Amino acid sequence: MKDSYNLFVNAEYAENGISVSIENRNSFRVSNIDMTVIYNELVVTTHIGGIEHDSVWHSGDVADEDGAFNSVGYYEGQEMCITPALYDHNKGIYHGEPHHALVWNDYTPNDEKIRIFNYVFPQKGITVRLQFLAEGPRVMFAGHSFTGLWDSAYYYFRELAKMGGWNAQIAYSYWGGTGISHYAGLVEGCEERSAQCDKVFAANERYDFCVFAGNSDEAVSTYSCKVGATDYSMRDSMLNGAKILSGKTADKHARMILWVTHAYRYGFFYDMGVKPWHEGKQGDPYYGENASYILTLTNKQMTEANMDWYTKLADQTGALLAPVAAVYRYILENNISEADPYIVPGEECGDNGHQNNLGNYIAACVLYKLIFRESPVGLGIPQSHSFGTAGGGITLRQAELIQNAVDKIV
Repeated sequence: MKDSYNLFVNAEYAENGISVSIENRNSFRVSNIDMTVIYNELVVTTHIGGIEHDSVWHSGDVADEDGAFNSVGYYEGQEMCITPALYDHNKGIYHGEPHHALVWNDYTPNDEKIRIFNYVFPQKGITVRLQFLAEGPRVMFAGHSFTGLWDSAYYYFRELAKMGGWNAQIAYSYWGGTGISHYAGLVEGCEERSAQCDKVFAANERYDFCVFAGNSDEAVSTYSCKVGATDYSMRDSMLNGAKILSGKTADKHARMILWVTHAYRYGFFYDMGVKPWHEGKQGDPYYGENASYILTLTNKQMTEANMDWYTKLADQTGALLAPVAAVYRYILENNISEADPYIVPGEECGDNGHQNNLGNYIAACVLYKLIFRESPVGLGIPQSHSFGTAGGGITLRQAELIQNAVDKIV
């Protein structure tokens, strides 16, 4: 991709000069393009504006300009604001609150974003030069603790995009325990959560992608809470919510991505409250201090149920699917001893369900491959601002295992 940033040019002599076509094979809009055509000792420069994803611009076409991007972030009712002075660089601990969704400001100057490519047609005596800012894609996230703990997958995705040569622009809404139905405004008493999501929608005139993750139990909870039950209690609302969010996404000229939430490490009882604390078989009893539980789904079954339902949601809404859950399952089966993405009980947020930064890295790599249509293998590790916490750091070996898993699954 970096050779031409997926921009392909053709030029021909025409009655009034040179006719140029530029094909954008990226999955997102490329903006702020200046084109210079050199032929017969003439130099003609044209400002194109932007070219939509997977489309072709021709000489004479009118292209819309993009306004400035607002990189807003909201955390449970408040606008996110990180104070750099509260970060301990040596210990890897941010002492501010909140200390999750640590999406630090991006101060990359414009001169570092400029890309210039020359397309030479020697037999025709034509050279076409493109100059543009490698900004994009514009991505909105609406998630919760399974997407934004610690450094967050949002921040990691932005940093991986830089390693791939692009400067992704992101905006996000984080609210713990908030799923698709909540963000769509379908859950009574949670109006603040949908309003926060709407603020992120309203922050920009257009996005390339809007990413939504359902709650960890939203696709699998049932009314009867029994083994083998299919009387799902939230799926109808999820579908209605996905349709609402799909409409809002289309209003922003964007495509919706459904983030398939990962399964709990040892499977599922009946909701997100108490999570199994050891391996078991479907139907096994678990005895806690004050209550007993039945394992209704193993990790494999929970993963399959999530993947199946989200696939159906995507089919009915035209959304793209980010199979984060499937990559977690692959890691659990093949690499858990070296790259465990789950936080254990006793650590902050530890419940064998929530993820550390390895989990955030998994999701970011999934989104990277889905959006950029290229392998994450060979990318680096973003700087962590929570490596001294339960979020933990990421080693080169762990990054390699995760990249290869994503490349295989996605």
